[in-house]
Amino acid sequence: MSCNNLHQVRTHPAPCQMFLPATLFLLLSLPLTCSIVSNNIYEFLYKPRHHGNCTPFVKEYKNLISSFDGKIVTEKGHLENERLCGVLLVTNIIPCFDWLASNSNFYRVHYTKSIFEGICDNFEIYMTHVLECYENLIYEMYSGAWNCSKKYDFLAKNLTIKRVAFTVGKSCFLQILEKKCRKSAYNTLKQDSSYEKLLNILTMEDTEKNEMRLRFRQAECDAMRRRLAEREAFIKWDTVEIDDPEVLMARGIYENVNNCINSYSHLVEFFQNKMNWFNLHNSHFYKCILKLNKSPVSHERPCLGNHNFTSEKRKEICERYTELRNCTKQILEDSCGEKAVDNYDYSVEV
Repeated sequence: MSCNNLHQVRTHPAPCQMFLPATLFLLLSLPLTCSIVSNNIYEFLYKPRHHGNCTPFVKEYKNLISSFDGKIVTEKGHLENERLCGVLLVTNIIPCFDWLASNSNFYRVHYTKSIFEGICDNFEIYMTHVLECYENLIYEMYSGAWNCSKKYDFLAKNLTIKRVAFTVGKSCFLQILEKKCRKSAYNTLKQDSSYEKLLNILTMEDTEKNEMRLRFRQAECDAMRRRLAEREAFIKWDTVEIDDPEVLMARGIYENVNNCINSYSHLVEFFQNKMNWFNLHNSHFYKCILKLNKSPVSHERPCLGNHNFTSEKRKEICERYTELRNCTKQILEDSCGEKAVDNYDYSVEV
């Protein structure tokens, strides 16, 4: 490992700055939601732009969703949605969504045809904003706020178990939904046909690159991350013991979040860095650095030469953990025991 690749290592006990540059820490603190897609699934409809031959149909669809936004979709609304989707999606008539997708001047890349296929197929779910409140539902379940949710594994990784949970635990799910979502969402999902549509979305295989599945899956991950942030806020890294119950609880949530976002391939490495940072803080290496920072006289060694072991200058930090690696490891081991140098290379790399 060269000095050019080593992140700056700080020895003061500020929990989120010890080894990580401020810019990278801020990056890891950003919510995952910003990396997926826009929450406004109908944004393209409201742009004052010309949509070619599709313009009259786009206007009709805009009027349709304006009529039922936040409301229960009537039979007439379903029929109108079916009619317009038939025109907009059937490519051998007027390939409107294909035209929009190919015209970069009018269209955003992440609005794909599959999104609108999902909208057409699940129109009443979108109109009643089930997606927008789903994160809150999952958060309530995951945090154990509702006793009935403890009986069912709504977040099971095994999709068969998950489907059973949402089927057998339907009354529990609807009970929470009634309190946390719009009344129209509750009245819509009370209907077996609409609930079955939601269940099909939630239990699609990860191999299916379906935009609807990704959006609801994202909401589940974000709910877990909210819970993680709450639990992590209780941890005082400069005083907490290694493997303290609070630390172990947070680590378990980290693992759940990590498993959840595996379907977002471009975010796995991003979150893994954050998880590695958490594990570093729960290590004898980190605790030893804090100890040495508080007792600088104890680690004056001939092998250090003129090196200032507590310096925060980048050049000296780099020298300490690379060129003076053996000396640094010996100081850590003598001061804190062998566990302080277990996975030394990994700790320095993180």
